[in-house]
Amino acid sequence: MTEHKAITAEAINLFRRALMTRSRVGRRKLQLALQRELNLQAWHPSPLDLSANQPPPEWMTQASHVADWKMVADLRRRLDEATR
Repeated sequence: MTEHKAITAEAINLFRRALMTRSRVGRRKLQLALQRELNLQAWHPSPLDLSANQPPPEWMTQASHVADWKMVADLRRRLDEATR
């Protein structure tokens, strides 16, 4: 599992902007910037694509993939809390 950064003001800003963006291209750019800011790799799910309480998909059985999913779900929970 990859270490991720703390939730920064920049990550919160990118997350908020991505949630409000209706443009698919704009959202994708913000999503990539958020992934970089959080030190996520290309194989990690995006915090924008799952909810904090969402379990990993049933097909996801490899322990490292489940751990990555749970890490990103925790990031999503923390981002949601930070934007309230």
